[in-house]
Order: sequence, then structure tokens, then C-alpha cells
Amino acid sequence: MPSPRKQKPAQPVVPGEIYYLDQPRFRGADDPHYCVVLQIDGDSAFVNFLSSQMDCFDESEGDILVRKSDLEFTANGLKKDTFLVNRSYARDVVPLSNLIAIRGKVGRVEGEFKKRIENLWGDSLA
Repeated sequence: MPSPRKQKPAQPVVPGEIYYLDQPRFRGADDPHYCVVLQIDGDSAFVNFLSSQMDCFDESEGDILVRKSDLEFTANGLKKDTFLVNRSYARDVVPLSNLIAIRGKVGRVEGEFKKRIENLWGDSLA
């Protein structure tokens, strides 16, 4: 009889981490999107979607941009200029298991990008 497979322990999810999220889809998109974890509550995370579709960036709405040229960019695991979408439809509660379903953590927010998100969110991202 084959021995049971050992399951890898679930990685802890903490605020400030960036994940590639398949479900739910951001505004019915065809593809998964990156999101940043804002808060953990039990087995769920409150996340805010990120976008690299720069024609949708709107600083007057409070969107927060991080550019490839920014010092903190390498820590976030992203590949393009990206922004936090500051709209209610860009925030959602998701099961923690959804965050690790595709790739797991890809990076975390750092530096000025992190500070600006914390100021918007009104809480520390740890």
C-alpha cells in the first residue's frame, strides 16, 4: 500500500503580500489578476486588486502607482508599472486557499508604495 503523501503546510498569508488571484475574477476579466492583501480574518483575506492597464489609472480617484523604476519595485514580484485600483469594486473578501491556488505569494509591497497604501487603508500592512 502506498504511503500517504505529505501535504506541504499552508504558507501563512500576511497583509502587504501580493498574490496572483484566479477567483474571483476582477470585474469579470478573462485572466487572473494580482492583488495585495490588506487584512486577514480567520480563513479569509480582504484584498485590493492591482492593475497594469495604465489607461485606467486615475490619480484623482486615489489610485496608487508603482513604476518599474521605483526602488521598491523589485520586492513586489510584478513585471510592469502597476497600480492599486482605489475603487470599491476592486476590493473583495476571498478564502485564503484561493490566494495560494495558482502561484502563492509573488512578492510584497515595500517602501513608498507600501506607505501610500497604508495611508489610504488606514492601517499597517505589517
